[in-house]
Amino acid sequence: MIEWIHVKNFRSLKNFKMNFEEDITIIVGENDCGKTSILESLKIIFNKQKFEEDDISYGEKEAVIEVKIKDRSYIKQVKYEENGLLLENNCVKLSKETINNIKEELDSNTFKELNEEDQRRRLYELMDHLGINKGNMRRIDSLTNKINEKITELESNSYTSSISRIPNDYNLFFLDGKHFQNLDDHIDELYFNQIRQDIWKRDVNGETVEEIINKHLYNSTSDLERQIVDQGSIEKLKTYLPNITEIKIIPQLTQKLNIGVKVQLLEGTEIIPIEKKGDGTKRRITMALLEIRKEIDEEQLHSYIFDEPDTHLHVKAQLDLLNILWGFVRKKKQVIVTSHSPFILNSFSPKNIRLLTLNDYQTELNAVDTDEDIISTLKSLGINNTNLFFSKKILIVEGHTEEKFIPMVFEKIYGFKLQNILVKIIRGNGIDDASKLARVFRDFEFFEESYIYLLLDNDGNRKLKEFNRNLNIPKENKRELGYKEFEDTFDPLIIYIAWKKHVKLNEDAEVYKKFEKKWFYESIKLIRKACIENDLKFSTKLAEYSSDVCCVRMDKVDLGIALANIVEKDDLNPKIVYILEKLVES
Repeated sequence: MIEWIHVKNFRSLKNFKMNFEEDITIIVGENDCGKTSILESLKIIFNKQKFEEDDISYGEKEAVIEVKIKDRSYIKQVKYEENGLLLENNCVKLSKETINNIKEELDSNTFKELNEEDQRRRLYELMDHLGINKGNMRRIDSLTNKINEKITELESNSYTSSISRIPNDYNLFFLDGKHFQNLDDHIDELYFNQIRQDIWKRDVNGETVEEIINKHLYNSTSDLERQIVDQGSIEKLKTYLPNITEIKIIPQLTQKLNIGVKVQLLEGTEIIPIEKKGDGTKRRITMALLEIRKEIDEEQLHSYIFDEPDTHLHVKAQLDLLNILWGFVRKKKQVIVTSHSPFILNSFSPKNIRLLTLNDYQTELNAVDTDEDIISTLKSLGINNTNLFFSKKILIVEGHTEEKFIPMVFEKIYGFKLQNILVKIIRGNGIDDASKLARVFRDFEFFEESYIYLLLDNDGNRKLKEFNRNLNIPKENKRELGYKEFEDTFDPLIIYIAWKKHVKLNEDAEVYKKFEKKWFYESIKLIRKACIENDLKFSTKLAEYSSDVCCVRMDKVDLGIALANIVEKDDLNPKIVYILEKLVES
């Protein structure tokens, strides 16, 4: 994965460093604050884009881009000379551990026991890794010596060494506006680019295409060297370079093929004129192909980098895009995306969001630490009402306990948050005007009753029943809990263990010692039995037992948190599990 990027003097990125998440990183900010510049810095490092003269920050003479990926970082230094030329220097910086691992591998019996062809293939891989030009070398001892020379150079230069080019040994897919609006570019980047790269490793009679081309180039340059020498070039050059003894010409194979693709979609024998479709339709077509790419399960590491893929997309299409992004994340692919979409921002944790601002023509990175920060970020971009209507589903629960418990248990079971799938929880006892809220839902353009789920106490409150009557929520979207309330659904043993653990973690030792002497599983069972027989609220009597007898105040919200911290899916009431499963469904 790409771990971080550090940029100096590239456009508005004067001295900018940003870390990337393993799963998804969402870069947001107003126009011209540096979002695209970050992505184009990555393109430059990975040979997808050339460095232009005006990319260097105004008034500066040199720009540096460094990217940390896997066990190394790549550095590109670009210097503007007085004569108007741009001089580029590429470097690789490896860790001491990586170098030691390579040395150990070359000295290992495992490597020595490989046959000659497998040894050569592995040595070529290591040379690519170290940025060494293989040339026409095939002898095992020559290849090994070349690697050892590079290791010595790295060790004497803080594990940093110049390389002729940054290798294309990590799969990155860059998709910007043109890739979403142009089918040819989309297919080329997602599929055909890999074919171009694989050509170089294609086996032809025991040799790769790259080896065959290198052999031909070296044979040709050897002939060229002899021709130049035979023409008396060295003698002529001695006038200016008296100590010259040899002219050496080394070909530099850049592994680039100028081959593109033309994609045609057919209706029978007729070509569908995609270029005449609207931008939104073009993006929906390329998104459908992206959906297919998401399903390809490959062992290689991949990073997908999207530049504002939500542009021109209707609300429903933005939700589809969100599902695609989540699909890549679940496939363990890294995703980096610039976006203004409230759906995308609202569905990920604060840790996944990078907010950029422009201050005195310089890009700055601002912290997004809480869900409230996300809402503030959206509002700063002119997007309001983020809590409710940028949601795919809405779960209405009875009170504070469920409001805390459900999100915690959901994340424990499924490994991601409710907000990640755009589910919003509303607390029923916080609804002041049920009929008014119902009207707001009905007036919303994309509202459907099937989007709303109710998880209620058996003695549910009047306002929620009125809300239900006004909206006519489907029966299968509603579940009522306990003989009276949510707390009734848990086994007394679970409650005993959960609250005991909570008190131990949150109270001092002396308080816990007194509490432990009076907090008993059998007592909780008797309280439950008495409540059922006398039509009493279990949570009320349980709180009285904890505070009056055991001397520790029990808050219903704290009890919900305590339960969520220890329960597993098998401990949950089937009605709760049912609602959770419904929320996960597409």
